[in-house]
Amino acid sequence: MPAQVITGIQDAHIVNTTKLRKTNQGKHFRVFVRADPRENGLYWAPLTSIPRGATVLSAKLQVFTQSNYTGTRTVRLYKITKKWSHTSVTWSNAPTTGPLLTTVTKSNPQVGTPYEFDITSDVQTAVNGATSWGWVMLGQSGTITFCSAEHKTAKYKPRLLVDYALAPDVPTALNPNGEQVVSTARPTLQFSYRDRSSTTALAAIQVQVFDGENWMNTVVDSGEVPTSTAQWTPTVDLAPEGGSFTWRARVKNIHGMWSGWSSVASARRVAKPTLVIESPQAEPNNFVEDKSPSFLWNFSGTQTAYRVIHSNPNNTGQVYLDSGWISSASDGHNLLKPLTFVNGEARVTIQVRDDQDRAATPGDPAYIEATRVFTYKPSSSITQVTNFTAQADLTPPRVNLTWNRAEAPDSFRIERNGKVIAEFEPWEINTTGTGYAFTDWNAPCRTELDYRVYPVTDGKSATTSPSANAFLKPVYAWLTDPETGWYLPIASRDELNATYAESSAIHQVIGARQSVLIAQSFRGLEGSFSGSLHSGLPGVGDLSAQQLKERVFYLKQNPTKTYRFILADTNIGVVVRNVSVKATPKAELTYLVSFELYQQTDEYDTLPF
Repeated sequence: MPAQVITGIQDAHIVNTTKLRKTNQGKHFRVFVRADPRENGLYWAPLTSIPRGATVLSAKLQVFTQSNYTGTRTVRLYKITKKWSHTSVTWSNAPTTGPLLTTVTKSNPQVGTPYEFDITSDVQTAVNGATSWGWVMLGQSGTITFCSAEHKTAKYKPRLLVDYALAPDVPTALNPNGEQVVSTARPTLQFSYRDRSSTTALAAIQVQVFDGENWMNTVVDSGEVPTSTAQWTPTVDLAPEGGSFTWRARVKNIHGMWSGWSSVASARRVAKPTLVIESPQAEPNNFVEDKSPSFLWNFSGTQTAYRVIHSNPNNTGQVYLDSGWISSASDGHNLLKPLTFVNGEARVTIQVRDDQDRAATPGDPAYIEATRVFTYKPSSSITQVTNFTAQADLTPPRVNLTWNRAEAPDSFRIERNGKVIAEFEPWEINTTGTGYAFTDWNAPCRTELDYRVYPVTDGKSATTSPSANAFLKPVYAWLTDPETGWYLPIASRDELNATYAESSAIHQVIGARQSVLIAQSFRGLEGSFSGSLHSGLPGVGDLSAQQLKERVFYLKQNPTKTYRFILADTNIGVVVRNVSVKATPKAELTYLVSFELYQQTDEYDTLPF
């Protein structure tokens, strides 16, 4: 509801005395209103800022007293019915007046006391197209003066306070439309609502549905439906299978103003094909023997795209994997990342789009969906690895795993503390003969680590694995490059100055009792770190301070690499920038190094939230 303070008021007062009857008082700093001898105040306000056709909810002429008074002061306001000018009006040429509009009485008004005259109906008449010539004030008891438009104090100048409402915009964004397809006989019809009065308060809607062949033939008319949502669900069928229909809508705001009718939208009804997940199978065979299974399905229609979603079986909002829409007619999908099982169960949802231009409406998405909940049952026929060891190494910090297996499987899956951290084909990690090795550069520090390795053959994983344990307790801060083995030990001087970054903003909503946080994204640790480089660090060999300084320049030579940053119990992937190294005035040659760091993640190295 737009609220306007209209200034630019023109005013004057006229005096019925022999001396002043023909004198204009339009430039005086005050307006006199008196019953005897008669003095009247004239006012006119520009109304062009109020749109034609608006509904005036409130209009008040507000004037302010110029002096202090005792007793009551009553002023009557009448409509002026003839043109006049504040620069030439006098008692002798005063315009004619119409009926009494309102009367205002104040007791003991002081300087700046507002007199408000309700002229809502008169302003509405003007907005509807009639000419407004303003209003005249007549005194009824005592004398009173008001500050005029020429008064030096702006806050005491006369003004017109107007609240008005406009009819809502014609609904747009009709859904379904353009011969789009729905699958249900009673689809929810949606459309936009925008109130030009700057309020989002919708009061009612009306929807008309027509025969698809003749949109002038009304099939359903909802009538006025009180609602705050711009959508409507019919209680009767709109079209038979294979049939079509057209429809339109209009909306009403809380001020009782209707929009015009929308354009006519069209839609068809076509049932959805069936979708059945074939692998994993349904109960009682709803289990997989591999944590990275292939999913297969059967679709009775013409498939154009599919999507695979892996989520928590107890909380579908917690999504572990989302393939996104893949344009393909394939009836299967191979996972590149192991599934997450919660209490032994996993959930997968397959969504398929067909060759129809389907509209997404509430309860009827534009795709076909099937879901399967299943368990993991490893195969006892797959032999486990042997001679499995885990050795923590502190220069630089990492855990080295080794094992043997007489026959190479399709792949090895490596788990740490029950979580899959990597999967390799044998040739990628084979050392010699039947020996294999893997280095865990991402190992958490200062916590017990339990490793397992599972061979996978023909989509089946070994039932068990020997366990190998390690504990990684780094002494210094480290930057390492897992690709090349490069490392830089830093004697910690300061704490890590970093926070979990986010893109968000606090909004103060008008009328709300508390602020609202709008968060767009959450990121990993971002901040800075500094420390010292000097010779003789225990456990890092005989590297001198100068040699450590030379290693710093590796960071500048490889600015886009993802490194590991290790400090206390922190081991994260980072990119670094703004690297600085400088000598200190200490007797023993020492350098100070500092840099900014920004955490990086991948499918196995994720954020903790």
